[in-house]
Order: sequence, then structure tokens, then C-alpha cells
Amino acid sequence: MVDQSCDRSANERLVRSLADGRIDYVPHDAVGKSRALNLALSRTTAPLLAFTDDDCVLPDGWVSGAVSALGGADVVFGNVDAAEHDEDRFFVPKLELQRDELMTLRPLRYPTLVGMGANMAVRRSVIERVGGFEEELGPGCRFRAGEDCEFAYRVLAGGHTVRRAPGWALVHYGFRRNDGDEAHRLIADSFVGIGVGLGKHVRSGDVRALVACFGLTGRNLTEVAGRVIRLQRQLHVRRLLYFWHGVFLGVRAPLVVPPVPPLDRPTS
Repeated sequence: MVDQSCDRSANERLVRSLADGRIDYVPHDAVGKSRALNLALSRTTAPLLAFTDDDCVLPDGWVSGAVSALGGADVVFGNVDAAEHDEDRFFVPKLELQRDELMTLRPLRYPTLVGMGANMAVRRSVIERVGGFEEELGPGCRFRAGEDCEFAYRVLAGGHTVRRAPGWALVHYGFRRNDGDEAHRLIADSFVGIGVGLGKHVRSGDVRALVACFGLTGRNLTEVAGRVIRLQRQLHVRRLLYFWHGVFLGVRAPLVVPPVPPLDRPTS
């Protein structure tokens, strides 16, 4: 448990009270989810790693389900189901995968949202090859989202595979109110973060990332045209603008991806 809280006393007491040697409590003065994840990764020895968020509820068998869902892939993303809520008052981020698929990098078919880090499992050997999480992306970081999608892109660009498994699911309780800017800001941050991640790879000379950006744009414009034809009020044009704003920000900022120590390296 990497604790970046301002007041850590309650969390530390809770961990100590569990008296479970498998839980390593690590106070951390820095902020940012990606920095916390990288610190945690540096202290792990397990060959398979599963990730979730602090506002999710895991069903029975979630860990064994992660192993099954991963199968022969290198990374797997599962469904993130929204907890029951009043949709007129609240927005809850979710991911509803339409089919089970094994992805390789095909820029023109690259999805905007590959998966959500709230429900993800990874082979540690892959993390050792491609590095940890980009420390400018994610909650609490300079760009407040997109660390999961940037990581997935790096995995695919390295010739590895990503599975999207709708049968592996959990419930997300990340409520955002609809009567203010909170929900809108979250959506905007998500598209900016995804754009920043790809833009950073464009800066590094990866032409496939640029092709992916234009492929995503073409598909989104097609969706916008369909909404116009159906006379829908919400065209979601802003999302595309947020994405490209992120791409340009990413082109100006280099990748910050720390290496992860190999499995047999002694840990403190």
C-alpha cells in the first residue's frame, strides 16, 4: 500500500491492525497515481500483477479471474461496470467492452479507450521490457488521466498483445455530480490524457502513433456525422478537440517512463 495521503495515521493503523505480512505499507511524499504505481512495482516479486482503484468493489474470485482473463496475452483489461446510480444526478465512468478480443497494434483501428487501469492485469516480465507508468499522466499528475492507455500503447508498440475481456468485471463507485463541472472536467481530462500519451510517442518519432491519431479522428468524425443524421443533440465534437489538444501538448513533452527492476533483483 503506497500511501500519499496528507494524514496517513488512519491508513497506517488499519494496515498494522491486519497483521498480514503480505501487505507492505509504504508512505510516499510525492503525489500522483503513476508515481505510486511505479514505486509499488519496484517492490513486487510476483510474475502476474492485477490493478484496481480505491473506488472499486471486487467480486469474489476477481484475482483468479484475472489469471484466467489474461490467458496467453501480456496485458488484459476487463469491464468496469458503473454502480447503480441516478443518471440525472451523477456520472460514473465505466467501460463496457463489446467483445472478447486479442489486440495487436493496428494504428488505423486503434481504439480511443483501450482499457481502464481500474481493472487491469499485466505480466511483470512485460513491464520490465517496456517500463513502468508514464509519470506525467494519471490522477494527481500534470495530465490527470491516460496513464493506462499510454501504457497499453507502449505494450502494443513493443510487439506484445493486449486482451480485452468483458467477462472479467468489477463495479466502480466513482460518482461525479452532473450539476457542475466535475463530470465534464473528468471527461475532458480523459481525452486530453489519451491525446498526450499518443503525442509523446509522436514526439519520439513513432509514425504509428501519428497514424493512430488520424485513424481515431476519422472514426470519431464518422460517429459525429451519424449523430447529425439521427438529429441527436450531443455530437461529442468537444471530445475530439480535447484529444487533439492533448496530442499537441504531448508533442511538446518527452516521455517519462522509469524502468522497473527485474524479478530476481533483491527488494528492500
